[in-house]
Amino acid sequence: MRLSNKAAIWIAAFSVLFVVVGLYAVRSYRDAFEASVQANSVERSGEALKLIINRSLNREWDSLDALASSADVNNPIRLQRMADTMPRASRRLSWAGFISTGGIVEAGTGGAEVGWNVSKARWFRSALRGPTLSDPFQAKSGSGLASFINLAYPVRRDGGQVAGVLVYRLSMSWLESFVTDSAKALGMDAFVVDSAGNMLVSAHTVSGAPPSAASLHAARLSMLRGLLPVETREAGYVSASIPRLLGNSLRSNDWTLIVRMPNRLHVAVGGETWQRAETALIAIAMMVGLCLIAAMRMFLRPIEIQSQALIDLTEGKFTYPPEFHSSREARDLGASLAFLQTQFEDLRAKVNAGVDGRGGAGGAGGTGKGTSPDASGKSGRVARLHPVRGNPYRKAS
Repeated sequence: MRLSNKAAIWIAAFSVLFVVVGLYAVRSYRDAFEASVQANSVERSGEALKLIINRSLNREWDSLDALASSADVNNPIRLQRMADTMPRASRRLSWAGFISTGGIVEAGTGGAEVGWNVSKARWFRSALRGPTLSDPFQAKSGSGLASFINLAYPVRRDGGQVAGVLVYRLSMSWLESFVTDSAKALGMDAFVVDSAGNMLVSAHTVSGAPPSAASLHAARLSMLRGLLPVETREAGYVSASIPRLLGNSLRSNDWTLIVRMPNRLHVAVGGETWQRAETALIAIAMMVGLCLIAAMRMFLRPIEIQSQALIDLTEGKFTYPPEFHSSREARDLGASLAFLQTQFEDLRAKVNAGVDGRGGAGGAGGTGKGTSPDASGKSGRVARLHPVRGNPYRKAS
């Protein structure tokens, strides 16, 4: 059977559409899968950097906890000696001191700031209730000013009453250098922002651009949606905002870590699998097309044969096609066609018999009024029946 042009076009169009839609779905799923892998990668890298920073700062918190449990608040000489010794023991510390419950600095490294009153400082009031990290502030460093943060820890008496506050002062330049080195090892940018969106630490290792507005918004959002990481995307990069950089045990810990990595995978994820999926999709489309052609041959071929028999019938040719059972339509059409052919055969036989009878009667009378052969010399038998408008059948000329 030869397919019609329309059928061939429809099958080709369907196959092409199937391939296009299938490839679009496969590649969209691949892109979504790779985006999910990238998001998980940047979030895990951010959590790893958060853990590194926490471990580094936890050493100072552990040191403060040990000092607070052994500090003799009634011995100013020992307190001053402790304040002088701690910065030499840890290069991270710029200053250490002890503050009474009234907010008066009673001991400080090198005697610096002794006698100052810090009772109105928010970090000090918070430290009377538990370990506290201050906001960055400016203080003298050599001949100029530098940015610092205070780690404050309450000192309690045996009865549990607060006797004062121990303070470690860390330089923000050290924290920024530490974050930069760690971020470089992990291959990403890192930023530390507070709840107001102010940049505290900026470590550029893969891009010189500041964090996007979307990532800053996500940093605030992460503090509101259950303290979960929030992923954002920008041109060429994917970012994640990790809330509570310094853990959950500190008061006023509203710092958020923003990490940013290039929006590409170093190793293709499932490259051969995607190629096999696309090849399988094309093969399926070809199989579907072949199945459509086979189905058309199975269901339309009988109708084509029966249609040709009907065309022959209009020309007076009686051909009886075989019976088909490939479809209900082909079966019913075949039965109707056989019935019509049988009726036409009977009708033609009756018409020809009548013509023969009239011709014989005319010949017996011999008078010339009977029916005689036509002028063309034909015998008068109906050779063909033609369907015409208004009169179903007429004699062939």
